[in-house]
Parts: sequence; structure tokens; C-alpha cells
Amino acid sequence: MAIGTVYSDALESQVGVNNTPAPGNLSRAKLITAPFIWTCAAEASGTTVNVAVLPKGARIISGVLAASATLANSATLAVGIAGKDNNGYYDDATAAGLKTDGSAVTVGTPVADATAAFKAAAAQGATQVPFCITSALGYGYETQKECYLTLTTGTGAVTTEVVRGHIIYALDS
Repeated sequence: MAIGTVYSDALESQVGVNNTPAPGNLSRAKLITAPFIWTCAAEASGTTVNVAVLPKGARIISGVLAASATLANSATLAVGIAGKDNNGYYDDATAAGLKTDGSAVTVGTPVADATAAFKAAAAQGATQVPFCITSALGYGYETQKECYLTLTTGTGAVTTEVVRGHIIYALDS
């Protein structure tokens, strides 16, 4: 059996003359699970809640939401990202990179916080609902600075349900 001569993007830089190690969050990464619990308290539609901290360099792998019951008043939840420094940007665009949807960042043009970057607003029940499930919805995104994972209510006010979940991301080991 012949050894392959085509390499993944991360391994490409490790072969040939470059011999540069791949970023740790792409090769032999440590997976971190950040669980969260949010007890709703009659928040109005459009309320954004910070539920977990994503460190700089976190490569998003997956996430899940589950509520104690179907949210009251047909309320929906969206999953997003916001800069922890509260400047309104999840990426300050100081270097070339990619946005959560996989499109290119223009250096010098900061990328605004996005309430639905990882999951569009949808009804939430007790059954687990995944987020970050496509490249366009944050799968594989690497945070460029410390950020919050956010949940944003929509449609109607929530009552006293409890929303649990987690996000899994890779870090340089």
C-alpha cells in the first residue's frame, strides 16, 4: 500500500522544506467542554445572555442546547458570539482570518458581534438541539480574541425555564 502524498491544510505546512508545526488547535488539540446553565427570569424578546467564555484561539467544534421544557410564549433562541471586551466586535480584524461563516476578514474592518452566528433563532424544547453544525454556522471557527457565547431570545418572552448546554472547542495542547 502506497503512502499518501496529498495532505490536509494543517499537515501541508509540516512536510517538505517548511517543516513548520501545525497550529495546536488543528493538530493534537486538547478538547475543552464549557457547560452552561441559564435560569430564565421572564426576559423579553431580544434579550442577549452571555453563557460561556471562549478563549482566544479556541477552534469551535460543536455545541448543544436543551431546555427544562418547551420555552413559553413560543419563544425562540439564537446562538451567537460577542467580544468579551464589550466593544461590539467579536473580531477586531487586526490580522487576516475568517469570520464565523467562513468568509474572509478584511484587515482593519472589525467584525460586529453576531447574535445568530452559530444558530438561527428557533423554537427550543427539552430535546437537545445542536449548534455550530455547518461551516457557515461556526464549525471550525477560531476565535481571534476572548469572546462570549451568547443566547438571544426571540418571538416571545421566556418565563422560568432552565436552559442547559455546552460548547466544545479545541485549544493548543
